[in-house]
Amino acid sequence: ALLLRRGGILFFYHIKDLQYEMKICVDISKPISSLIFSPDYTVLLLVTGQGTIYAHKPAHSREAVKLLDTCSSCFLAADFLTPRDKYCV
Repeated sequence: ALLLRRGGILFFYHIKDLQYEMKICVDISKPISSLIFSPDYTVLLLVTGQGTIYAHKPAHSREAVKLLDTCSSCFLAADFLTPRDKYCV
């Protein structure tokens, strides 16, 4: 399997032997600058160049949920906090 981002579209390629299958996973209509998987690989965070962060669960949906839009509010910074086995932004 292979993930590829092109603009605001995230493609999934399933490769087996000499054949492949391509699917559009999600289209957020803004260029994706970073992809970050959760520690258990069930959630994919998509970050745009404008500072918007989306969460996407590839196994469950083709939709991405907007978590944060830094252009729409007074927002300073975000970082991962890892207190033991919990994760938050």
